[in-house]
Amino acid sequence: MKLREKTLLIIGATLIGLITVLYSISSTIVLGSFVELEKEDTGQDVERVRDSLSSDLSNLDSKTGDWANWNDTYDFIQDGNQDFIKTNPTDTSFIQIGINLMLFVNSSGHVIYGKAFDLENEKEIPVPQSLYEHISASNTLFYHPDTGNSLTGLILLPEGPMLIASRPILTSEGKGPIHGTLIFGRYLDAYELKQLSKVTHSPLTAYLFNSTQMPPDFQEARASLSKGDKIFVQPLDEQSIAGYTLLRDVYGRPILILREDAPRDIYQQGHASMSYFILSLLVIGLVFGAVTMLLLEKSVLSRLAHLISDVGNIGSKGDLSMRTLVTGGDELSNLSGSINTMLDALEHSQHELRKSEERYRSLIETSPDAVMLSDQEGRILVANQRAAQLHGFKDIEEILRKNIFELISQEDHQYAIDNLKKIMETGWIKNIEYSMLRKDGTRFPAELNASLIVDTKVKSNSIIYVVRDITERKRAEEVLQRAHDELELRVRERTAELARANEILKTEITERERAEEELKRANIELKKADELKTQFLSIVSHELRTPITPMNAQLQMILAGYFGDITEQQIKSLEMIQRNTTRLDRLIGDVLDISRLEAGVMKFIMVQVNLNEIVENAVETMRTQAQNKNLKLTLKEDKIPEITIDKDRITQVIINLINNAIKFTDTGGLIEVELSGSTDHAIVKVKDNGIGIKKEDLEKLFTPFQQVDSSYARKYEGSGLGLAICKRIVTYHGGKIWVESEPGKGSAFQFTIPYNYKIKERHDAAWR
Repeated sequence: MKLREKTLLIIGATLIGLITVLYSISSTIVLGSFVELEKEDTGQDVERVRDSLSSDLSNLDSKTGDWANWNDTYDFIQDGNQDFIKTNPTDTSFIQIGINLMLFVNSSGHVIYGKAFDLENEKEIPVPQSLYEHISASNTLFYHPDTGNSLTGLILLPEGPMLIASRPILTSEGKGPIHGTLIFGRYLDAYELKQLSKVTHSPLTAYLFNSTQMPPDFQEARASLSKGDKIFVQPLDEQSIAGYTLLRDVYGRPILILREDAPRDIYQQGHASMSYFILSLLVIGLVFGAVTMLLLEKSVLSRLAHLISDVGNIGSKGDLSMRTLVTGGDELSNLSGSINTMLDALEHSQHELRKSEERYRSLIETSPDAVMLSDQEGRILVANQRAAQLHGFKDIEEILRKNIFELISQEDHQYAIDNLKKIMETGWIKNIEYSMLRKDGTRFPAELNASLIVDTKVKSNSIIYVVRDITERKRAEEVLQRAHDELELRVRERTAELARANEILKTEITERERAEEELKRANIELKKADELKTQFLSIVSHELRTPITPMNAQLQMILAGYFGDITEQQIKSLEMIQRNTTRLDRLIGDVLDISRLEAGVMKFIMVQVNLNEIVENAVETMRTQAQNKNLKLTLKEDKIPEITIDKDRITQVIINLINNAIKFTDTGGLIEVELSGSTDHAIVKVKDNGIGIKKEDLEKLFTPFQQVDSSYARKYEGSGLGLAICKRIVTYHGGKIWVESEPGKGSAFQFTIPYNYKIKERHDAAWR
């Protein structure tokens, strides 16, 4: 098909499509607006009916109030005077008020007098027995909490729905005490509906909410109104539309669906407007299409044919150096110029692409690591010479016939599959160790990094792998482990030798001079042993902590469900393991701190800070732990001048003291933190009303690895290092720490920090 025919077809199809779209849009928007306007107008009519019904209830409530706030009624409800019945609730009164029911109920809920009246036939009728059942089953109708209270609404009786107004019986001045309740009622019958329909000049229809004979449109309205909609509107046919509303009784239960019918004048007007609009749009479209075709033929199609011929000639020859003819100054001329510019860019891009491919090949081939590119199934697509050499292949072509999983040992296959899923989810993995294979089947340890390459054009993904042989690193790690094991063995042997030497000294020294000389030598040996112990503790604590961190991480991942569902008993066991690893980590941390302090290698960063903020932050940090034990934690502080300290270490001391107070204070106890100052130093005090400490145990508190009582050690977890660390930190700052305690009455730990203490270089003996 020629371009001109296509253009004519496109213009025709466009006009038809435009008219169709405009018709659809206008039908949706314009006609939809008429429909919405129609629904809104119908909804307003229904709202007016509801307002009229509310007005009737208000009028009924007002008339009930006139009778309820009356001395004669007030006296009658107490003495049952028959003269009141003869002169007041007469047939004429029912007709004038426009009610069908009048009930006088005393404060105990007993009906003193009741009368029902048929307004249409103007004769007395029996009071519905079901109304007495309403009163006996619930006090909603006759209970009024105060003199200003009233109740209006609907109730459903077997005789039909009834408008109800209930007022407390008071004196003519509206005062109490309340001696009963007056209830007026009027049936919501056909006559009442006829009066309501006068509001909108449209007929009203009503059905009981639970009626089984309800028409289909009422059933649809019931389903919508039951969801909470106040008003529901729907067309009945092309000529009429209906609005529905739900009426509830005084108990809040749905009892009646009311329908108001209205003609669809607005909708019919909308249809007429749409017909005129589409007809005018069709005429304009035909004229516009003919003019557009003539202009396109002259200004575009002929020139475009020449441009297509030039581009086709360049494409058939494949010569990017050729250019199209540029004439004129309009968009086609710009297009021709843009094509020439594109040809320039393509020519340049082709040249740069060749250079980029050469650089890429050079980068891959010169990499010291094995580099491979595979598809999502693991088939190797690209590899460098190092990859072939690492896996024992003669050339690259040989490794390209392999799958990446064939280069990984069988026991690591599942691990590799899991990591492949991780790559597809996160886009990369880093520093993963595998046992990999060479062509001859020998294994070697390797470290692998992989990244996902997403190609949106072909909708397929590739994975680039970088593999490094870590055989030498593994050997170095083994040598390091053996050295560590030998060092640990020597430490144990040396410790045993020192123990034996100490026993020999105790048994062999018989003379005083020899004892003193031997004691000096023993002290020298003990000092060396202490230094060796400190080094040993530091090394062992560090090596113990190293596996705890991944253990905790793995426990958290298992508990979080990363490796599948676990049973409740397994969760309890894992949580117990986690608590003990946390306790062990805390113990190792304390051992590291005490070993650093004793070795004199603990780093202190001294800065000028606000001690008030340090204490406040420490208290807030421990507040949740105290609340979990139902302990009251308070802070009383004086304003302290800025002071030069290591804020992290002093915070550690305060938290440790508060933690001990929480640990040794029973549920419901009190912990008081006080910050005060003197002329030259600040004082921090942590006081509790816990179990207290025996006098003979006070001297042990600040000694490493000491707890005051073995029974406490079993009940309260602890390492016996916390207070020893606190003492050394406080001493480093030039302060003092002490405790005052009495068993059963709690403890008070205090420490001081000088304001202007100058830090000097210390030796262990000077400040321990």
